[in-house]
Amino acid sequence: MTNLLHCSVTASQRCPCRCLALGTVVHSTKVYARNAGHQAIMSQPMDVKRKLQPQAIKQNQSLTQPHLRCQAASVAPDPSALTLDSPTPKRRRLIIMRHADSTDRADQQTKDHERSITDLGRQAAAQTARMLHEKGWLPEVVMSSNSERTRQTLEAMKEAVDSFRHAETHFRGSLYTIAALDGMTRKHLQTVIVDACRQSVHDCVLCLGHNKGWDEAATSFAGRPVRLETANAALLEGSGETWADAFASDSDWTLVGVLVP
Repeated sequence: MTNLLHCSVTASQRCPCRCLALGTVVHSTKVYARNAGHQAIMSQPMDVKRKLQPQAIKQNQSLTQPHLRCQAASVAPDPSALTLDSPTPKRRRLIIMRHADSTDRADQQTKDHERSITDLGRQAAAQTARMLHEKGWLPEVVMSSNSERTRQTLEAMKEAVDSFRHAETHFRGSLYTIAALDGMTRKHLQTVIVDACRQSVHDCVLCLGHNKGWDEAATSFAGRPVRLETANAALLEGSGETWADAFASDSDWTLVGVLVP
């Protein structure tokens, strides 16, 4: 029995250590007092007048003013019992996907922004959409460049997997221009995602755009080199109560894999 106290107080009186005040259990000639912090054994029997020996009477002087000899061992709190479980941050999924194969740049009649995807590119985009569906990586929000080839890539994905039609879609011209600037894409992606997902209810976001910026962003998030060919998609996983938390400077992102149709 841990935290033992020796009390010579009578059962009819209240011990300063509050043994009797906190409830007693009587067994034979001993009184046991229990509480959340300790257990006490009072060595005197219940019928003190009948059982108390002269030596004990001399020591206690008076039944109305007993001499107390309580030695309570302090109970150190259990740190684990005082620690509240903190909620697990929400998992955040980020898909960085390059547009599907498009027509040759050598076509001088067509501006780069207006280039279309090829038949093979359309098939590859549809295959990537099916792979994302099979893995359970269905975006709730799509942040896409407003170029013709990214629009057509997304349309091919919608035709292959109907769930892509239900995603909240944003076409941004800035996602077309930022990809050409050195080392700027990741920061801009974070800004537009946080702006579009302020309610924090969306867990999976697809970013559809161009190289060289998409390679740089995927590499920065993954912490190792990532190369995205056309219609390839880098799957990245992080965590945070909000997307802003997930993109904090001390946050960690993990490259789950790269889908290659």
